[in-house]
Amino acid sequence: MLKNCIRHELCLVSALLLLISLVWLAYAYLDRNHMLTAELLSGKPISVEKSIRYKLEIKNPKNKTVEEAMIQLALPANVSRQQIKNLNVSTRYEQIPHDQWNQSLSLHLPTLAPYESTIIDIRVDLVMEKQPKAEPLPDPEPYLKAEKYLEFNNVQLQQVSASLKANNAMDIAKEIYAWDLENIAISGFLDQERGALFTLEEKKGDCTGHMYLFGALARAKGIPARMMSGFIVESNKLLKAQDYHNWAEIYIDGAWRVVDAMNKNFMGSEDHYVAMKVTVPSKANSFAWSQRLFSAPSGLKVRLL
Repeated sequence: MLKNCIRHELCLVSALLLLISLVWLAYAYLDRNHMLTAELLSGKPISVEKSIRYKLEIKNPKNKTVEEAMIQLALPANVSRQQIKNLNVSTRYEQIPHDQWNQSLSLHLPTLAPYESTIIDIRVDLVMEKQPKAEPLPDPEPYLKAEKYLEFNNVQLQQVSASLKANNAMDIAKEIYAWDLENIAISGFLDQERGALFTLEEKKGDCTGHMYLFGALARAKGIPARMMSGFIVESNKLLKAQDYHNWAEIYIDGAWRVVDAMNKNFMGSEDHYVAMKVTVPSKANSFAWSQRLFSAPSGLKVRLL
């Protein structure tokens, strides 16, 4: 009888402790969500910090000493949702603008004896905004025109555009995205630049093809669109060349928003998209420089480790 009473009391105590734990967890969850909701309602962007690293191996393959060589290396672009907080480089460098948004490093290499190699380590600490950050777009025209790889003045692309019946910009963007998912398959990597028309005709494309097709249809419907290149970085990451990725961004409700049809992402997890390259209006669309991430002098062998 005594044993049964003790066992019963222990069960009651265990149940009470479990109940207290559940109440505490529920309170913590609601309190956290309350704070997040308050931040969102206040209009203050929620940010997250993360780091990316490059490791470059540079080899001198010749029997002649190389002195005062320089390598130009892409840095994360200067766009509103990401800022460089800190930069650490294991060699002497200069930080310079590459064009309107894009930034790069000029790395001063140490003297390399014949057949010698060296490794340069670069770490970039970033602050990424989790919510869209409003910014003005004084002149949307450059992001609305047809151009190389964005050939929406073509009859076939015009027919697709005419079939989209939504009335406001957000609904149109969702309709283009849904159309892409339904009609365009994912292909393997294409080593040559292809545009929106090629992707439409083939009914398949890699990340670049999906980017161009979505961008072309958005522009055809009057939504400013720009083409982006970079990496998807969920947390701290060592960059690898094979992870390089392209996606589209549209200017809607006063902010640039990520649309990545290939990865089935419509304006979600935007703080994961670290932009290394933004296309510059009025210039030819070419991702060749940024896909390699660096520009090296002839005679040196350079690769990302």
